[in-house]
Amino acid sequence: MPVQDVQYENIKRTDDASRRQEKLSDDDKKLVDEKFENIQRKAEASWMLDLLKGDYNTMVDEHVDKKLLDDYNDKKLVEERNKKKLVDIDNDNEMVGEHDDRKLVHERNETKLIDKDNDKDTVGKYNERKLADKDSDMDTVGKYDERKLADEHVDKKLVDEHDDKKLIDENNDKEMVDEHADKKLIDEHDDFHPTIDPDTHDEERSQSPTPRSAAGDAMALHELLSDPIDVEASAEATGVVPATITVIEPPNSVSQGRRSAIGRRATGGDKRRRNSVEPATENTVKVAISSSQGRRSSIGRHLIANKAEKARRASVDQETRTRDEQIAAILCPRTNAERLEILCAYSSLFNEELIPALKQKLTGDFAHLILATMETPARFDAIQLHQAIHTLSKFTGLSTKNHALIEILCTRSAAEIRAIKNEYRHMFDSYLENDISKVTWHHLMHLFMWLCSAVRDESEPIDRQRAHQDATALYAAEAAHFSRDSTFFAFILSTQSISQLKVILNEYRHIAGVDFEKVVDRDFSGDFREALTAIIMTVNDELPIYFAHRLHKALHGIGSHDTSIIRLIVARSDIDMLAICEEYERLYNSTVEHDIKAYCSGCYREGLLHLIHRS
Repeated sequence: MPVQDVQYENIKRTDDASRRQEKLSDDDKKLVDEKFENIQRKAEASWMLDLLKGDYNTMVDEHVDKKLLDDYNDKKLVEERNKKKLVDIDNDNEMVGEHDDRKLVHERNETKLIDKDNDKDTVGKYNERKLADKDSDMDTVGKYDERKLADEHVDKKLVDEHDDKKLIDENNDKEMVDEHADKKLIDEHDDFHPTIDPDTHDEERSQSPTPRSAAGDAMALHELLSDPIDVEASAEATGVVPATITVIEPPNSVSQGRRSAIGRRATGGDKRRRNSVEPATENTVKVAISSSQGRRSSIGRHLIANKAEKARRASVDQETRTRDEQIAAILCPRTNAERLEILCAYSSLFNEELIPALKQKLTGDFAHLILATMETPARFDAIQLHQAIHTLSKFTGLSTKNHALIEILCTRSAAEIRAIKNEYRHMFDSYLENDISKVTWHHLMHLFMWLCSAVRDESEPIDRQRAHQDATALYAAEAAHFSRDSTFFAFILSTQSISQLKVILNEYRHIAGVDFEKVVDRDFSGDFREALTAIIMTVNDELPIYFAHRLHKALHGIGSHDTSIIRLIVARSDIDMLAICEEYERLYNSTVEHDIKAYCSGCYREGLLHLIHRS
């Protein structure tokens, strides 16, 4: 209803009410006024309600529009965010691609640097070889020049040598006369003092037993190591007489002029003054040069001095060889306990240690052999393990050291391994397990760690039910192709006692119908297979076969294997060397002695043969 109509009705009602009020009483007026107020209130309420409804609808429309606008904006924002995400993903992909490109470039640069270093090493080696070739060429040229100069002076020396030979022949005649006289005196002396036949004396001495006294051996060693090498005695023993050159210039005499060797030969002129030679009893050749003969060539004196030096060196080498042979004959035929007694006797008799004296006098592989025989078995094994761990092979990296670790750890008992660990800790201030873990990996490291723990209890009784369970588990793992995960195999073979392992392997043979060693050869490879094989051969009492194979490989392998030869022969010389030699001959149709003689030489060979023959 329009506002104006409402107002008109209100006015009209007001006029009508005013006319009627006059006729009404006060109470009626009050009732009319209340009714009028109610009607007025209702009219105002209806007007306000219409007004409010219109505002409400407007507000609803505005809210709907605003909501639609917000939804549109939200969709727009979502689309923008999705676009930004796609852009960020593209940027991330580009950054990843750039990172990969940089990584590839970095790797290529590293490979280039490595190639450059290799090229530098190659160039350096080439330059070293070039310099060595130049030095050899220079040496060749120098030798050629020396030979040329020597050839030039040959003519001059011929006449001098002819004269010297004459003088030497005269001296030899005198020596023969003196020797004849000495023999006469010796014969006269023998008539009064009968001699002993050396052949019968040697036979009697060989038949008498050789006493093995630690004190006597210590005294003999002290005499050999303390006495200096006597060159004259060694020369008499070998028949090599070193010459001593003494050049004497006599006082000036009347000059007779210079005559060439060719002129003297052509004209047969006056002979120049001969060089004076002292008697040969003092083993000295003295050359006197007169001023009338001119200056003697320095090359001739140099050649004579070289001959004397070679003779002296030959005498010293022979004396050294004789001393080393005597040392080997004393120490190598003894057992390890007897050698330790010799060490104690030497220290108590002379108040000094024998091993430092041996290190000072001996050299090369012979020194390594003798020093190895002077150690206790546990100490020797500890030294070998330390050398194997801290020494890399030039060709195969870690394989050489792994062979030494396998030979020692896989063939020793738990008590021996505990003694080796104690010696290693005492000598090198380090734990054996820690050092082994630095140079081995994966299953081989696990096997070595369990062996070093030395948990095998040989006094434990055999448990056949447990052996059957372990054999069944091994067969199930092998049948399920689980053998590539070698930890289970390593754990069984390295923690069970030898007697328990024998029962386990027998049970496995009954269950699988095949030897466990064949399964190891088929399913494993490398050093881990060799370690498991060594343990299995230890269980089957086949260590002589194992060590015969290792010794043959050391004697016939590529490269130098003297360390392995010494380790094998010294370690087994007091245990089963005889059985090893028998298995060696059976397997390879050759004796250990024959192959050592073919491969080794000198006193080193003699010492090895003493160790083998003693067993």
